[in-house]
Amino acid sequence: MAKRYHGTMHFDVAPDVVFAAQADPSYVAWKHEQMAAFDISANASEDGSGWTISSSRKLPAQLPSAAKRFVGEHIQVDEVHRWGHPEVDGTRRGTVTASFGGAPMAVDGTLVLRPEGMGAVLDVVIHSRASVPLVGGKLEAIVGEQFMRALRKEQQIAPEWFAE
Repeated sequence: MAKRYHGTMHFDVAPDVVFAAQADPSYVAWKHEQMAAFDISANASEDGSGWTISSSRKLPAQLPSAAKRFVGEHIQVDEVHRWGHPEVDGTRRGTVTASFGGAPMAVDGTLVLRPEGMGAVLDVVIHSRASVPLVGGKLEAIVGEQFMRALRKEQQIAPEWFAE
């Protein structure tokens, strides 16, 4: 059974500025570097229906030993964000998926970037899944908590990017 997680990031810049960063491979790579990732790649493409931003990175596997046997010392994270075009008020909606190398775990969820006052808010809801007997629930919790930790870290470092 999947575990649900919700996180919110607040920005002091308009939604179009936040989206421009989210769709910029340089920003995506930079934020992953700030989170101790390595072997990072990021790509963005646009078609008639919206934007697709793909990233790949490796992270040190900071997991209990029972979980490390599924991923090893490093974990490969492949993440895809798909965004639609902005609505009249500037709100954008999207989806997120992530896989973890050959590990039997995955994340999927929704993204909503919307205006709030003079800034923007990004709401993220994810569902963490692991198809491992006995320890699946524990792995789902670890993956979900790591994903939420990454959101909090991005919230902390994003103002540095926007200040440039």
